[in-house]
Amino acid sequence: METRILLKIPWPPSVNHYYDNAQRRTRTGKTYMARKLSNRAIAYHTEVFALAKEAKIDGFGGANVSMSLEFYPPDNRVRDADNTLKAIQDSLVKASVLDDDRQIKEGHWRWNHKDKPGYVLVTLEVL
Repeated sequence: METRILLKIPWPPSVNHYYDNAQRRTRTGKTYMARKLSNRAIAYHTEVFALAKEAKIDGFGGANVSMSLEFYPPDNRVRDADNTLKAIQDSLVKASVLDDDRQIKEGHWRWNHKDKPGYVLVTLEVL
């Protein structure tokens, strides 16, 4: 089990591009809208999974962790950190770095200068 992990991951899709809506039908013929992960979100999860595997990250088991994020956006657009957190946390779970994003009990983030194509430095430490 790891006690500290540092991982450089690509710039995440925002929550606005994280889900697609799909029209579904019930057995009785009624239609409703269902949300599913977008292709961008699936590609992002796959890329973070590959980076974690390449770095040979073992994960934290069920331990509570602190997460620190350093954002290096791809351009100067105004952004909201909350819109990126969902993709980052979900991808860390899918990459088996965390068992569940509820393990994150403390968080900190900082915005830095733009750096194309954009990336995030993630530091996770056991509390």
